[in-house]
Amino acid sequence: KILELCEITDLPKGKRPYSTIIEVQQLRDDIVHPKVHGEIIEKEMSLTKEPPLFEPMFIEARVSREKALRIRDDIAAFAELVQSAAKARFPEALSWDFGAFDGPYRIGGSSLTAELSGQARPQRRER
Repeated sequence: KILELCEITDLPKGKRPYSTIIEVQQLRDDIVHPKVHGEIIEKEMSLTKEPPLFEPMFIEARVSREKALRIRDDIAAFAELVQSAAKARFPEALSWDFGAFDGPYRIGGSSLTAELSGQARPQRRER
């Protein structure tokens, strides 16, 4: 609905950043609404090596640090695109001069942001 109100209609669904938004939405749906797969898996086991206690979860194959950084950058780019269109469409209502994730909507400063950017974790100051 927001894209419609901002008159954004020409998003190439197969290209970034929009394709990343679709990918994240699909990942969210798969986590929130898991499906049970009743498949039979045959594996050869070694007599000398202990098998893993648990098989890797599906999320381990779909999430990585590189993907998290790409998702962060693409979501920021998409938010900037929507904000620019919203400012052009509704200039009297949106008169601020900061970006989509700046000002009161700033994400920075969290331990997740610091971890993803490779920075040291922020330290709390004692009062």
